[in-house]
Amino acid sequence: MDELGLIREQLDIKILILYVLARLPAPIDRDALSQIVFCDGGVDYFSFSACLADLVSTGHIAEDGGRYVITDRGREDGTVMESSLPASVQARAAEAVKPVAVSLERDTLVQTGHTVNDDGCHLELSLSDGEAELLRLSALVVDERQARQIEKNFRARGETLYMEIIELISRE
Repeated sequence: MDELGLIREQLDIKILILYVLARLPAPIDRDALSQIVFCDGGVDYFSFSACLADLVSTGHIAEDGGRYVITDRGREDGTVMESSLPASVQARAAEAVKPVAVSLERDTLVQTGHTVNDDGCHLELSLSDGEAELLRLSALVVDERQARQIEKNFRARGETLYMEIIELISRE
């Protein structure tokens, strides 16, 4: 049975990966990247994995902690080559990128983290508008479970919580 996709050659898969990464605002994990690249039914997991590894080894993509981002070299070479991708593949990839790009952009604006040491669990939260840091909050919390819950709530509602904090501390 023939594959439905138009992309089958390794060079085309590499170009598609670079095309996708060039349109993302932040590093992306392997699974999310693969789901976007699989928008063309001709790309299989093993070919994707081999091409991704090759792009990392050639310096077109940087990998850090399981997250991938295009390098300057990858952006330059990808821009030159992306016109060879069929227009329908470009359109499907662009559509698949949109919701992921929005999510990644928001993730860069809402940051959370915690550390546990001898004196307790230290929580760090921050919110940015992309230009300036709007809020930075450090707190000592009861335990790691509470820190994770606060992080989850802040990630989900950071903007609303920021407005509520400003309203609370602005009251006369």
